[in-house]
Amino acid sequence: MEAAFRGLGYDIGRWSENVWEFSDDKNFDKEGFNSQVSRDLDKLIDEIYDTDKFPYLKNYMEMEKRISSKFKIGKWFPLPKDKSKATEVKIKTLEPETNKIVVSIRKGLKMKEVKLSEQNFYNLLYQPELFQFGELYNL
Repeated sequence: MEAAFRGLGYDIGRWSENVWEFSDDKNFDKEGFNSQVSRDLDKLIDEIYDTDKFPYLKNYMEMEKRISSKFKIGKWFPLPKDKSKATEVKIKTLEPETNKIVVSIRKGLKMKEVKLSEQNFYNLLYQPELFQFGELYNL
């Protein structure tokens, strides 16, 4: 952003990130700004598709589509096999680096957070007896 005002004699100090909000249009370098934004977006896209950092990006996107079509992320819902509806599960997030589902499980005032593969997530929902969660063991 400072490059847009280089040579104009302005000392913009720490406000350089938001200077476009305060300044008039006649001194704003739109071409320079758009060029910098384009470079930043290209860098971001390259980083997202970097196969070393996210080797399973395609699998992650498919998993996210399957999970989000059935479950709302960030919302508590009872385990389907729990007739008492006392045990609830919430999907906190999906991790693209590991293709794991971060799940919170609560029963009463007790709560546990685990990272599960997609298959183990479905196992938790429909066969919770396979899991031993210490104080939550009696799901």
